[in-house]
Amino acid sequence: MTSIQSVEFLDNHRNRKYSAFIEFSGALSDTGNYDSIHGPSPAPFFEGRTTNGAVAGELVAQKLGYQADASMHLVGSVKGNNFAVRDAMASGDRPEDLSGQVSAYLDSVDGVADSDALFFVFNGGNDVIQAILTQDNVKSVALILEAVEGLERALTRLVEAGAQHILAPDFIDASLLPLIIQKKDVVRGQLISEFFNRSYRRMLLSLEQKLKFKFIRWSFDVFFKKLIHEGESFGFINTTDPFSTMPDKEHLDIKQFVFLSEIFPTARAHELMAESILKVIAKQE
Repeated sequence: MTSIQSVEFLDNHRNRKYSAFIEFSGALSDTGNYDSIHGPSPAPFFEGRTTNGAVAGELVAQKLGYQADASMHLVGSVKGNNFAVRDAMASGDRPEDLSGQVSAYLDSVDGVADSDALFFVFNGGNDVIQAILTQDNVKSVALILEAVEGLERALTRLVEAGAQHILAPDFIDASLLPLIIQKKDVVRGQLISEFFNRSYRRMLLSLEQKLKFKFIRWSFDVFFKKLIHEGESFGFINTTDPFSTMPDKEHLDIKQFVFLSEIFPTARAHELMAESILKVIAKQE
């Protein structure tokens, strides 16, 4: 962190609204948990992240006056507030999956969630991509429904444990990812992504009524479509190709690319994600 960032962090820390920022997520938010058991990720990934710089979650955390330190729950006692793991599944039950992340947090606080904390539950993307790549419609539908059920269980556990502020985003239209385009699965990608988001939003509405709770909404889907379709207005010259695969990348500006790899966005895209998320959070004040 630079001296300027440190001063800004201290100012944000003094003026913070929430008591903590707790994150449960996957590849787009991990700041070191995956690397804690698999070893350092190679370039172009930066220090345990899946991008070339800071990820959106930690930028949001810093703006709110917090760090997004990796929880390190996969290798010992909880050390930080970011439980995200790169390969986390919403439907799984491993320590790295969403359920395991929530369990690690709740175990560390004796089962009582901080009612003044902001919880960022940003998961399901790995499940969606797996469902798209699974060329069996019955299995794909089952994967999506299991993911939504996993998210429902995690959100329910947090609310019942005392959480009062939960940011619960949807997921993107994965057909926009270079990986899906290259595999010529665009139509399938659109349909499955839409099915996930419809099912997820329906679940949130039902859960709000059941628990008498209001989730904070941010549409990753709407944001990302705008980023891709209006890329030039954000300073991007390429919204389809991974920067890491460009043959002449040493002569290109990575900040002008949306994608770093076939799946993961650049740090610049993460910065814009954070700005969009922060606008939604600000409306809660």
